[in-house]
Amino acid sequence: MLEAVRRKLFIASLIIAVIFFLLSLLPHLMGTSGSTQIGPDRMRMTLGVLLCVFLGLPMLRFFAAVQAVILGAGGISGEIERGSLPVTLARPVSRAQVMLGKWLGINLLLGGHVLTWAALLWASLFIQTGEGNVQLLYGALPILLYPALFSSLSLLFSTFTSPTLAAALTLICGGIAWSEGILKMIARLPLVDLPLLERVGHACSFVVPMAHVDRWTDRLLGDLSPIVFAERMGRPPSQTAAAADLVYVALYILAVFGIGLLLFHRRDI
Repeated sequence: MLEAVRRKLFIASLIIAVIFFLLSLLPHLMGTSGSTQIGPDRMRMTLGVLLCVFLGLPMLRFFAAVQAVILGAGGISGEIERGSLPVTLARPVSRAQVMLGKWLGINLLLGGHVLTWAALLWASLFIQTGEGNVQLLYGALPILLYPALFSSLSLLFSTFTSPTLAAALTLICGGIAWSEGILKMIARLPLVDLPLLERVGHACSFVVPMAHVDRWTDRLLGDLSPIVFAERMGRPPSQTAAAADLVYVALYILAVFGIGLLLFHRRDI
C-alpha cells in the first residue's frame, strides 16, 4: 500500500516538474522573457525571472509540504490500521528504528523531488536569460527543510490518531504559521495599526517555522530575492535571515520527532 502511494507520488512529481518547467518557459515561448521588464527603473526584472522566483519557488514549497503530509500522516497509524506494523515490530526492529526509517525515507524521497524541481526551474531560467543564476539553486536548498518539518509533524500526529486526522492537524498547524504574513499585513495598514495583531502574527510563525526557512531562501537568492525587489521599490525592510532561524528549525524538528517517538512507544499495538 505504501509502495503504491510512493509510486503515485513519483508520477505526480514528474507531472508537477513538467508543469513547473512549461509554466516558467511561457515568457520565452511567447517571446517576452527578455523584453518584458517589470518593476521600477531602479529594480527591473524580466518576466521569466519573476515567474521562477515569485511563482516557481512558492509552488515548490507548497508541493514539498503537501507530499510530506501525505506520506507522513499514514506512516504509523496507517500501518496499524492495515495490520502491517505489528508484523514489523515482531521482528528484531525497535519502534525508534521504524520511526526514524520512515522519516529518513520520506525526506530522501522528497529531497530528490525538490532538487529535481529546482534544477528544472534553473534550466528554464538559463534558457530564457543565458545566465547561470546559481542563486536560484542556492535559494532552493533551504526548501529541503519543508519536507523535514511537515513529515516530522505529520508522523507525530500519526502516532495517536487516524491518517486523515493526522493530515488535517498538520495542515491546520501549517495554516496557522502561514497566517503570519496576513496578520502582519493587516496590522500595518494605515487605518488599523494594531501592534498586538502583529505580535500574534509573529507568534504564529513559531507553530511551524516556515518563515524561518523562507528568510534563508530569500538571503541565498541574493539579488533575485523578492525581499530585495520589494525594498528597492521603497517598501520597509523585512526581517533578515540569522543563524538563530536554522537553530530553531533544527530544535523544532528534533523536539517534534522526539515527542512523536515518545507517543509511539506508549501506544498499544
